Amino acid sequence: SATPATLTFLRPVAVAASGLTRTVFDVGLSAASRRVLRQVGDALTLEVGVDTVNAYASATELAAAYRLDPWPILDALRTAYGDGAIPVADLEPLARQLEEQLGSYDEVAHDEPAELAVLKPEGFDEVTDADGSRHRQATITYPADRAGLIWPPERIAENAAGYGFHYVPYNFDSAPESDFFERVVRELNLARDQVRDVYFTGAITDPRKTDLTFSYATSDGRTHAYTPDFAIHTTDDRWLLVEIKMAARRQDPIEGENGIKARALQALEARNAGRIAYRMVFTATDTVARTDVAAVRDFVTGALESPAKQ
Repeated sequence: SATPATLTFLRPVAVAASGLTRTVFDVGLSAASRRVLRQVGDALTLEVGVDTVNAYASATELAAAYRLDPWPILDALRTAYGDGAIPVADLEPLARQLEEQLGSYDEVAHDEPAELAVLKPEGFDEVTDADGSRHRQATITYPADRAGLIWPPERIAENAAGYGFHYVPYNFDSAPESDFFERVVRELNLARDQVRDVYFTGAITDPRKTDLTFSYATSDGRTHAYTPDFAIHTTDDRWLLVEIKMAARRQDPIEGENGIKARALQALEARNAGRIAYRMVFTATDTVARTDVAAVRDFVTGALESPAKQ
């Protein structure tokens, strides 16, 4: 913001500082009173000093807070306070006076198109094999009882289009995720001219490895990153983002169909109408419903333009 040509400060009304009282007591029990402590001598009133800061430091602090040139602020402070120091308690009301003289602001939201990388190669470690070939890798860990959720490309025989597996192997978090992926890949192989690719993105959530992360804020004001489980990219450059959840989480305030994460993605969908759609799939079993797979097919063919939620 530009600093106004003329600034004027009025010295805030000083609030009298309350003093401190020093009283000396002695221990003693008199016959006329049951008090253990008795005052010795008169109480003394002590004056309390006021914290102050010089005009230059005050101008610098106010200018930094509002991104202004400090010199007009310094001139206005010296006009109001002369060569005297400025009480620290005055800085807050002085800041309010400055805001009033800066005028009002118009808040404008502006969206710019951006290319997002599903995988960012620089986020992975580059490795040279014994034969001199190079590839990039990252270590994944999983419990032994979830080995069945680690999928190499050959796991799906009906995938002539070669969809998915933008990294190998896929490490699904749950059986419904793997079931959804397998069935959707088979379904979309029947519409190859309409689909560019199908990505399982739920296991890559590090912003250093992918741009497909979205922010949401919880009630405590903290910001978190969220990556949907699947991204389906059509040949006409539309995206369907899909989240798989167990039915027990449907009413969850963060994970549920009306939760914070869903609202963040629905806001993104609204800002990109016709290009991005978000769908939540809930299941109480290890498999997803046939209608959920059909909804993906309908999105690809254009029959379902904006499936915000099931």
